[in-house]
Formats: sequence, C-alpha cells, structure tokens
Amino acid sequence: MYKLSLINDKNPSKIDEVIGIAFDNIHTITATKNYSPFMFNDGKRNQANSNPKNLICFDIDDTLELKKAIEICSRFKSLIVTTKSHQVDKKGLICDRFRIIIPIDKDVPKEHFKSFYISLSKYLTLDNAIDTACNDVSRFFYPNINQEVYYSTSSIIISYDEVMPKLTEIVKVDNYENRELLNNELPHNFIFKDGSIFSSYEYLTINETVKIRCFNPHHEDKNPSAFISRNPNSNKLFCSCSSCSETKFIKYPNEDGIMNTHNPLSSNNIIANATAKKTEIINYSLDDEAFTIDDINALKDIEMLITGFLPKNHITLIYAPSNIGKTTSTMGVINHILQIDKSKDMTCYYLDYDNGANTMKPHLLKILKSVNNLKYISHDRTSREKLILKLQAKIRNDEDLSKSIFVFDSLQHFVDKDISSTKSEPDLKELFELMKKLRKLGATIIILSHTTKEKDVAGKEFQFRGLNIIKDNTDNMFFLTRENNTKYLYKREKSRADIKEFIEAKYNHDNVYIESFGDLDSKEFYVMTQQEKDKMFISEVQALLRTNGVMEKKAIVDSLKESDFFLDIGINKLRDKIDLYTDKYWKMELSGERKQKHSYRIIDVTQQYIDDINVFINNSKSHKG
Repeated sequence: MYKLSLINDKNPSKIDEVIGIAFDNIHTITATKNYSPFMFNDGKRNQANSNPKNLICFDIDDTLELKKAIEICSRFKSLIVTTKSHQVDKKGLICDRFRIIIPIDKDVPKEHFKSFYISLSKYLTLDNAIDTACNDVSRFFYPNINQEVYYSTSSIIISYDEVMPKLTEIVKVDNYENRELLNNELPHNFIFKDGSIFSSYEYLTINETVKIRCFNPHHEDKNPSAFISRNPNSNKLFCSCSSCSETKFIKYPNEDGIMNTHNPLSSNNIIANATAKKTEIINYSLDDEAFTIDDINALKDIEMLITGFLPKNHITLIYAPSNIGKTTSTMGVINHILQIDKSKDMTCYYLDYDNGANTMKPHLLKILKSVNNLKYISHDRTSREKLILKLQAKIRNDEDLSKSIFVFDSLQHFVDKDISSTKSEPDLKELFELMKKLRKLGATIIILSHTTKEKDVAGKEFQFRGLNIIKDNTDNMFFLTRENNTKYLYKREKSRADIKEFIEAKYNHDNVYIESFGDLDSKEFYVMTQQEKDKMFISEVQALLRTNGVMEKKAIVDSLKESDFFLDIGINKLRDKIDLYTDKYWKMELSGERKQKHSYRIIDVTQQYIDDINVFINNSKSHKG
C-alpha cells in the first residue's frame, strides 16, 4: 500500500485525509482529488511539517513526448497520467503535459529528498524534462477527470539503496572545460527544442559553432542564445547558453559513469541503446520491403468463423434500432462459435458496458453459466479506463490473440462524447487504434452500435448513428433487425470478405444460440416499424386480459417479460405503454384492500356496444321525464 495526502479544495494548506491505496488504483485519486505524495504533521501542508514517503512524482511540461516517456518508464513499475493542460494551448504552445509517479522500495529521508529527486531524474534520463519545482517537499497536484492513464506492466521497483550511492550532487564550476562531466551532461539521444540531436552536429570541428535554442526547459529562448561546439581538450561536443549561463556536455553511451555503472534497471534497458558516434550511411531500398511472388503465393485466404457471415481477424460492426436484440443475437452468435463449432477453439471476451451483470436478462445468464470460454466483463466489475489499460497490456506483451474474440457492447459506452459529434473524433481515433493493434495480434473484434432516432416507416429510414470515421475503420458492417421471436435478419452494408448480402439467423431460445445461418431474398428483408411493434404489444396484453379477466400492472409486465419478443424492452417502457393505451384497449380500476393497486380489464367491443346502448336509453328516459 502507498500513502497519499488529500488536499482541501478550498484551503490548500489543509489536509482533508491521508489514505492508503494500492499502486494500481492511484489513478482513481489523480482523476478526482487534489493530492500530494508527502505526509504532513498536524494536518497542515507546509515544508516544516512535510515527511516524504516512497512515491516520487515528476511533472513534465512541454519538454518530453508522452510516447517517449511511456517507453522510458515501461521497464520499471510506474504510472503516467496526463494533466489538464495536456495538448491544450498554454502560452502559445500545444504539447504533451503529464506526470510520472514512481514507487521506491523505501521511504526517502527528508534531508536527502531533493538530491535524490534530481539524481533519480538523471539516472532515468529525465533531468532535462522535469519541472524542478516539484522537489518542493510540500508540493501538491491538481486532478484531471479526463486524464489518460498509463501503467507500466513491469513489477521492478526502483531500489533507494542501490541508486543513491551511485549518484553525486551537481558541482558548479565556472570553467566548463574543467567541469565534472558526470554532473554536467546531456544524454547522447537528447532532443533539442528544434527537434535535432547531438549526432546532427558530429561534423563540427574545434572552433566551429552552431547557434541553437537553449537546452534548459525553463528557459524559453525564442531567439537562440545558445551554441553547440567541440571542446578542444576532451574533443567532446557541448552546448552552452550565454543567457542562462548553463553548459552541458554530451554523455556518450559507451563511457564510464552513471549510464554504464551497474544498477538494478540497466538490464531492462531504461537508458537508450548505444548509437555509433559517427552517423552511419545506409542505403535503403523499397525492394527489400516488397512482397515476392513466393510471399504472395503463401498469403492465406480470409478465414471465416461463420461461413458467409463473420470473418476471423476482422473488425465487424453490427448496428440496429433499439429493442431489436443486439445483445441477445450477438450472444447467440458467440455461443454458436464456442459451443456448436468447438473445432475453432476460440475464447470470447464479452465487454458489456451497456447492460451490466446486475441487469443481465435470465436467458443470457444461461450462456454465462454454461460456456467456460466466454469471459464476461462489465462495468460492474471494472472501470472502462482500467479495462483499456488491460487491453493495452496485452498489446505491449505482444500476446497471441488469434484465438480471441472481443465484443464491444456498445460503441458509445467506450468514448466520453456522443459518437455523432465531431468532439468524439479524437476518442474514436484512439479507440480504433487500440482495436487495430488487437487485430494485428490476431484478434477478431465485434462492435455493437445503434441507429439514429427511429421513424414509423420502412427500414431504409433507420440510419447508422455515428461519424464516418467509424465506418472507415471497420472491415464489415451489418444492419440488424428481426422478423419474429426466432428470426434475426442481417443486411450487409460493407464487407472486405465473402459475405452474403442478406442473412437469416434462426435463434434457439431453449439453448440460447444461433442454430443456423441462411441466405435471404432481399424482398423478404423488412424492418418492423414502431406501429407494428405497438400492435403486437396491444395484441399480447389483450390476450392476457382475455385469459385472466383482471390483472395487476406488475403481473402484466412480468408476463410480457417472459415473452421472447419483449426481452429487450425495459420494464419502465412496458409500464408506460400500458398507461398509453389505457381507456382505449383496456380500463384501469383500483383493487386490493386499500384500493391502491392498479388493475386492468379488457375493453370488449361487444360489451362496449351494450354499455353505449344502455347509456343512450337512460338518457332518453331522463329527457322524456
């Protein structure tokens, strides 16, 4: 467990609470609370009361790419979270901004914290990227509810006792030629503000100089006041700034010192691999990358999980109006693959962020209870953010996913904004990049999604709901509807495989699987309109009332939920529909001892005619009298 101090929103000098938390859950705090990795005596946040613990937090602001930081931190246990100003215009600059949180195997003594903080940053080649103000032992950080979260998969924890003896304090010397090189160096792969690196200047001879923007991240230096040259004594390249009086030498990777001394991380290649001092000229040819005739002949045809319908290792999107049965039919498809065609030896990860385990319909629970290789994951068990992290871990570990199916149910629940809005485009791009990386490892991906608002007309009015970026990034698309309780109909909208244009899937409700897939003539394909759905609803309720005479609302709803047709309609919607057609097809009356229960009786056409005649006769008698 690790400790964090939670800082009061209105009074930052006050500590609200100290919490103990597992490292893998720290992102839940960085998203929602002001926090500090330090403990404070008497609940007051200041340097005098501060006690550093075993968490180091580096703040990176416009000096290092997020992608590079993830690479550096992947070799040891770490967490990276983006800040509110990540990729936001700040003083005219839009760039990556984030924090790196690193656990240490023991508490860092307060008297050594600042030196350890700076030295560790050098050890990890982050010293030119960090905000040095963060070594303030009373520092706290603001949350970011929209943070991106990156946990490393490594279990290696940096050792204080192994690192500290190998690091020395920075020695300031006026004459750069005599400086201790180990304390005044930039790594050979350091990237300057114009994008160049040291190897770009290896051509320089002694007394030659090139102007460049200062390497110091806290010196903006829009008009270059630094220069790169070669030292006449050591023959090393160095960079010196006339404005901030800082000088740094290049630290070549094959030299003695921190980068080559034994440390607990060197075996994990935290420090960049060595590159030659002289730039090697290599002639590349596109012919080397081209497929030969033998390569092409060896290419395999697309493998089908279900002939004419579902290709393996593709991204397939299925969209439908509400209450059609996307989840039911897709579970049936998966059950068909896992149970009926066991030769495929597949495993399915059903990522249900639409329904959830607590509201899973009884007939779908049959599948979960009977199919061992169906892995059901929902928001009831893990957050979307943590799910994405676990998928990213599969990618980083280069897992073989050729036997895996991932179902995303449904698309809009995996992005923060409406998928029809252009504001969702960045999130959608990121999500599809993730899916494509899974596909590259062999995975088969099925995405469920919705149509636009329904209209009481033919199926052509049901349009896909979402940006074109969604269509562009899928391999296959189907529009789904159903003809009756056991027939699901698929219409091909897009395909990159040998897929039939119209497919009829017969659903077996007893065993909860699709028992057959067949061709369907286009003339037979139709969509049940809202009017047709309501007619079926009215007919079902009337049949119940004719059989039972009088029924309470709850009993009607419970009976309807047992019907296959109403499996995907919510209880509240069924209640609303009962109210909608009251006094037109059935009457409501109060029942029970206290007359508090709503009961319903059918409006019989014959009886209604007799009642109307009696009213007419009674009115006539009153008029004569």
